[in-house]
Amino acid sequence: MSKAIPRRCPKAVTTLALAGALAGTLGGCALNPDAGPESDTVPEHRLYHSLIRLQPPLIEPQVETVTMTYTVRFPDGEAKLGADELARLNAFLRDNNALEARVEIDGPRDAAGYHDGLTAARLEALNEVLYRFGISAVVPDRTQPSLTRPEDATVVTLTRAMVIEPDCSTPKTIYGPRPTHIWGCSSATILGRMVVDPLDLERGRQIGPADGEAAAQSIQRYREDKVKELKTESTN
Repeated sequence: MSKAIPRRCPKAVTTLALAGALAGTLGGCALNPDAGPESDTVPEHRLYHSLIRLQPPLIEPQVETVTMTYTVRFPDGEAKLGADELARLNAFLRDNNALEARVEIDGPRDAAGYHDGLTAARLEALNEVLYRFGISAVVPDRTQPSLTRPEDATVVTLTRAMVIEPDCSTPKTIYGPRPTHIWGCSSATILGRMVVDPLDLERGRQIGPADGEAAAQSIQRYREDKVKELKTESTN
């Protein structure tokens, strides 16, 4: 009885088979972003907004305003004020201390926000009258909520503002125990004390040209202690 002899694979065939098996194994272990389970990583935008919520609230000086409006009575179809109306307007400006307020004048506007010819002439005449009283007035670029008036009226509006400084000693909600809960509070307080017109903190205004070089040099002189002290003079 003959004995079966096991068949041997050539060495080259065995090597190829092992290489194929290894490649298949490695292929099965490769990362497939479309096939694996969902990642538990927090998306970047959600993480960003979470960090924003952890920041202490922004501290800014607040502004309280008082607005007074006077309706100017022009004769029908005319752009010149009568003597009686000039006297009433002068009394309104004087009684409400217009020299310490922001003065705005405005009149009826069309749907596009422009004045017609008569309104433009009345505003120009009114501006000249205020200038003679020593008051500088502006016409806003667009209708302001504070300029409440009848649709066909020309008005003078006085707005005075007062800065309400933030309370830097009061903890802000959940940030009380943390030493960082009043970031920027002193800067907001200083800004409120330095600004000339508090209304600039609320809605701003168009600024004119400035000499940047002179402003920069003044800061440099201050840092180098080259500022001249003001001489005290006696009025006696």
